[in-house]
Amino acid sequence: MKLYLSYIFWDPPRVAFTIPYLDHPIVWYSLLFAGGFFAGYLLAAKLTYGYLHDKKATFSFLDKLAWYIFVGMIVGARLGHVFFYEWPYYKAHPMEILFTWEGGLSSHGAAIGLILAILLFWKNPAHRPQNISFKRLLDILTVAAAFVACAIRLGNFMNQEILGTPSDLPFSVWFGHPAEAGATMPCHPVQLYEALFYLLTGTILYKIFNKLGDGKTAGLFFLLVFTFRFLIEFLKLPQGTYDSSWFLSMGQLLSIPFILLGLRLLNPRNPS
Repeated sequence: MKLYLSYIFWDPPRVAFTIPYLDHPIVWYSLLFAGGFFAGYLLAAKLTYGYLHDKKATFSFLDKLAWYIFVGMIVGARLGHVFFYEWPYYKAHPMEILFTWEGGLSSHGAAIGLILAILLFWKNPAHRPQNISFKRLLDILTVAAAFVACAIRLGNFMNQEILGTPSDLPFSVWFGHPAEAGATMPCHPVQLYEALFYLLTGTILYKIFNKLGDGKTAGLFFLLVFTFRFLIEFLKLPQGTYDSSWFLSMGQLLSIPFILLGLRLLNPRNPS
């Protein structure tokens, strides 16, 4: 038996607080998700204002877009989890696909849902502002998305889910009530690794946003985030019922198309 001389024990309550009178609990994951989404909205508003130069027009545009993004993210994240990670279970229990409050969201599914929602929004000419191209809109939203992703991974850490492989590093974490079965020893806090990387990526992209051409910021986002996601999967415990007998995990397979999308945005065939 391996002896762990130093680690961090982590077992926070899932509930952040309870709404008075309504007696409705608010869990940390929901609080961080909502906070990250709101922070991303404000950041997107700041970047969008630089093109529209009108506060009312900026918030009117983003208010419409936010509904598309929110629905696209939630539906995409849920269906991504269902079909990519737990399809055998949900095939036998289809009604439980609607039980989002029980957990089960996929970041890759959320990314797919986000892109489809933006395309659907952009399809309506009335939604398109004159001073922002589709690629520039992607740039704006991916900068915001990096900070949303950071908040979501912090929520996963509070939920004690998406755990890393066993580790004897002094900053390894022993979760008191892990979501994954078999996580009974200190492990890599991969949620914090990802949260920190997304925070740094979002900060860098924000700093260089005005120095890059249309689509380049989004290209860097997809390339950096999903390359990191591909690599960090080696430090994660298997998720869902996906057969991982092959070398690559489901998370790695799903990251490859986004890496290719990033390369395409950075090196378009037709620069014009």
